This record gives sequence, structure tokens and C-alpha cells, in this order.
Amino acid sequence: MIKKLFRILLVFLGILIIVLSISYFLNRGEYKIVNNVIINKPINEVFDFVADMQNELKWNPKVQFVEKKTDGDVRNGTKFISKWTLSDTLEVTVQNFDKPNHLTFINGGAIEVTFKLTLKSVDSSITEMKSEFIAKPNGFIRAIFPIISREMEKDEKKNMIYIKNYLENNE
Repeated sequence: MIKKLFRILLVFLGILIIVLSISYFLNRGEYKIVNNVIINKPINEVFDFVADMQNELKWNPKVQFVEKKTDGDVRNGTKFISKWTLSDTLEVTVQNFDKPNHLTFINGGAIEVTFKLTLKSVDSSITEMKSEFIAKPNGFIRAIFPIISREMEKDEKKNMIYIKNYLENNE
């Protein structure tokens, strides 16, 4: 009986290793999540709010801390140290600061992320914000990334709503 259970366990572990190995080698590329949201605020106000990552503490329940490491106003090259639920502490850098239309954040880590925001003024008090969350898993995370990516997609959709709700309701 114990030998039979041991064989079943070995077969299960073998199948698990094969599945994880296949997933690891198939997930070498990037995974892109795109969202759009209309925010009833002027474009400059929306841009300034999202450009300062410290504001994420106000709307994102999954952020544990954000600290600006660079002196002065947010601009190209500004660095933040951040930690989200289930992430390591990461350095995030502003890569593209083109006020008020384009903003890009990048970070390394087990899942490298490029987060691009494009803002467009619909009129003087309404902004359309498009986000592109581009994730590239590294190491073992590549093997389990199909599971993680589903959760990330849900989170990113919620994040756009959180930003919208905060900006429209908390002046």
C-alpha cells in the first residue's frame, strides 16, 4: 500500500515537473495588459497625481510602501522604492516623463514591469487615461506566470477604477 502511494506521488511530481518545465520555456515573452478609463478631472491634475508614485498609497490597497529616492520634482530618471503585496522591494524609475500626455515607469525584479500611461484631454475637465502594464517574468516565476498573470489582469483593471474613484471623490 505504501509503495503504491509512493509511486502515485512520484508520478504526480513527475507530471508537475514536466508541466512547470513546459510553462517555463513557453513563457519567455512579455505579457501586456491594456486598460482605459475616463476621469472627470483636467489632464494636468491627473498627470501630476499619477506621476508621483507616492500617491499610490492613497488608492492602491496592495501597495505596502512607496518612498521617493530622488530629490526635486518628478521627472525622467526619478526613482522610487516600492513594495506591493507578494512583491520584493523594488526600485521603480520614471523612464518617459512627457507632461501631460505620456508617463512610463520601469522596474526590475522577478517580474520586470514597464507601466506606460497615455493621457488625452477629452475636454478641459475630462481626461482619458490608457494604461499598458507590460510584464516580463524571470526565473522560476516564468513557470507559474500563467496563474499570476490572471490575477495581475484583474488587479490592473481594479487599479484604473481605484485611481478614477480617488481623483473624482477625494479632492
